[in-house]
Amino acid sequence: MTWIVDAFAEGRFSGNQAGVCILDSPIDEIAMLSIANELGFSETAFVEGNDKRISFDLRWFTPSEEVDLCGHATLGAAFVVFELGLVEVNRIHFSTKSGVISVERENDGYLSLTLGKENPMYSSFGREQVSEMLGVEVLGLFESKRDLFAEVSDFSNLKNINPDLDRIAALPFRALVVTCGPHEGVSDYSLRVFGPKVSIPEDSATGSVQAVLGPYWSDRLGKYLLEVTQLSSRGGKLRVKVGGDSVIVQGKVVLFMKGTIELKE
Repeated sequence: MTWIVDAFAEGRFSGNQAGVCILDSPIDEIAMLSIANELGFSETAFVEGNDKRISFDLRWFTPSEEVDLCGHATLGAAFVVFELGLVEVNRIHFSTKSGVISVERENDGYLSLTLGKENPMYSSFGREQVSEMLGVEVLGLFESKRDLFAEVSDFSNLKNINPDLDRIAALPFRALVVTCGPHEGVSDYSLRVFGPKVSIPEDSATGSVQAVLGPYWSDRLGKYLLEVTQLSSRGGKLRVKVGGDSVIVQGKVVLFMKGTIELKE
């Protein structure tokens, strides 16, 4: 069975779309990639295991390749597992290429995704070069293992970015993440994510990068519970809790549709 959901959504037709495929039997990587390409979302999640246990195998595919981590599709996969009643508890574990990832169902309708904290690392890239790629002034740069992060001065500059996607795709990173600090009491920090290298010109709502941005803004603001806005065309709303060695990313998931994919010739 295949579901289409909106993760980190404020309501219907917002947040980040994801396909979620609950597999009755194993399929190969070629089939997974073909399905992800056919659905056309930034990521599609494939879940195996439906025998009332609390641990499932989970893989993520973009339309062009398999990826090691995807936050919003993990949240979507957990939503579907809970909705189908495949578990009898409020916490599930996914075995992935990035290790075991846990998701908990909260009483207020939020799902909580637990990620390992990633401390920002110094970046040797030139600010002027990245400023040219974005069309706005960059105040500072830092890196994670996968992504390059750029800080801009305010919400207006974040909104007015005009990305040069060809140049961003040439960077030796999965994505370029642009962020700014508090905005009018609505959010503690905001972001936009550009990933043309992995066939995602701009991501709608991104969970995985909060493992880096949460600690970064927590240190800057002296706060451990942060309200987050993703300034994409669909918009994304997240809550991030920073503590110890983990970052908890919370969001809501809305069902759009469900159906069956036919693989038989």
